[in-house]
Amino acid sequence: MSSRGRQSVAVLLFLAVTLAAFAGRQAMLGAAAVRQCDAQLAVGDLAGAIDAARGAAEARAPFSPYPERGYSRLEAIARASEARDDDATAAAAWRAVRAAALATVTVGGPSPHLAAANEGLSRLSRSARTVADARPADPAAFHDAMMTMLARDDTPSTASFVLLGAGGLAFFVGALQALLLAPGASRRARVVRASIAAAGLGLALLAYLRN
Repeated sequence: MSSRGRQSVAVLLFLAVTLAAFAGRQAMLGAAAVRQCDAQLAVGDLAGAIDAARGAAEARAPFSPYPERGYSRLEAIARASEARDDDATAAAAWRAVRAAALATVTVGGPSPHLAAANEGLSRLSRSARTVADARPADPAAFHDAMMTMLARDDTPSTASFVLLGAGGLAFFVGALQALLLAPGASRRARVVRASIAAAGLGLALLAYLRN
């Protein structure tokens, strides 16, 4: 195999190992968070269970079941709390769902759980038990205003995520190939690899400036 071929294989192997290690760590964090949530529920610590379930929901990794398990526990806590008029706990659980959904936005937009969280928070606000114990004069208008406020999404656009991902990958590949160059490599080869890394930084900067 040529020197360039060995470098390409080394780059691909390094990327694969890095991604696998990241995915494995996220899955382990998610599993631990789900176990912690269940343990907290067993002793009646709802605040601790909510924190742990949010951690599971945010521990995203390919094919990992734990984020959905985290969301399901949060939504179960929220709905059960609403049913027994514990609006403070219900609001905390819905806020955790919303925070997790916004914290894990990727290409394709936020988690579908965001809509459920927005509706739950709006429903609690409309009930007036969590808003100074005063019922709004026009519940329908208040509901619409709450939904409009909750629907605001300041997370980066899909295009920004694509640019950031492409820029990060180009920088990583260019920098790694530059490091793997043989000591006697030509100046042109070094310039090409440095240019790839610089282009990656440029794309990442463009993604940042778009927001």
